[in-house]
Amino acid sequence: MLGGVLLSNSAFVLAACCLYALGVEVLRDRRLAWRGALLFCCTPASVFFSSLYTESRHPPLQPEPSPSPSTHPEPNPKPDPNPNPNSSPDPDPNPNLNP
Repeated sequence: MLGGVLLSNSAFVLAACCLYALGVEVLRDRRLAWRGALLFCCTPASVFFSSLYTESRHPPLQPEPSPSPSTHPEPNPKPDPNPNPNSSPDPDPNPNLNP
């Protein structure tokens, strides 16, 4: 039981450090990143991160998202409905109504 609590608290501290590093990189402001990490630690839900639950192990283990061309294939291009470039693609259906 003590090992589980130590593991949960270690993962929580690691998640806070990762959040601080991300905040410094994205916000380019160490003070604001520190405040964000501190608020992450002081939220009422942080009791779940410091107890023997699995939630504290999830934030540090989240993989960095990377779009992959194999998972999101490009759609097939639609054929050109008007292959003749000299004609207008949308002919006016009522040519007599234009002044």
